[in-house]
Amino acid sequence: MAAKPNWTYCYSELLKQKFAIHKETGWVRFQDDVMYSPGEIQIIKQGGGVLNPAVHNVKKVFTNSEIVGYETGKRIKPEIREGELEIW
Repeated sequence: MAAKPNWTYCYSELLKQKFAIHKETGWVRFQDDVMYSPGEIQIIKQGGGVLNPAVHNVKKVFTNSEIVGYETGKRIKPEIREGELEIW
């Protein structure tokens, strides 16, 4: 990753790669070309401030994907109709 103006360069121990933060826009770009918008960074901060490697891998595989929310420990349980087996 060659140094360019208006970018701050860092290293992620968790992901074992370099990343850069654009000083004016707030976009973050990792060495593997995965990018995070300022909105996604806010969602990550609200979720505890630690980027989950699994989330990063999903963004790497599904290009142009976007983090839209973060919830901990909340599991959506479907409505059980009479006669159905609950498997949760």
